[in-house]
Amino acid sequence: MLACIMGWLGDGMKPLLLSFILPSMAKDWPETSSIERGLVASSLFLGMLIGSFIFGTVADKIGRKSTLAITSIFAIGFTVAASFSPTPWVLMLFEMGLGFGVGGNLPVCYTLFVEFIPQQTLILKSHGS
Repeated sequence: MLACIMGWLGDGMKPLLLSFILPSMAKDWPETSSIERGLVASSLFLGMLIGSFIFGTVADKIGRKSTLAITSIFAIGFTVAASFSPTPWVLMLFEMGLGFGVGGNLPVCYTLFVEFIPQQTLILKSHGS
């Protein structure tokens, strides 16, 4: 459960960090257009969309714990790689890879977390008690 909680914290920070990255991008790479900055931001969410579909299926085949480990490695690896991006286009690719890992991490974490909730609690909550 701790892995799920840490995954949620990390995954929640990734989109938030875009609000810091984009203004810095304009300063560090003044030649970038607003369209390129928008593509960098959108690439994270596109990666999340693709990752959620792919890793949801993968989790059913190889197990949720293994998939959680794989998606966490994706997210951590691409986060570190993105910090060394030499150009906005490379950053966009790394953000998409990061989104791929984050998108796979979120549904796996939710499912794993719900599996640890006692059955009686789930029954009570589903009836509004």
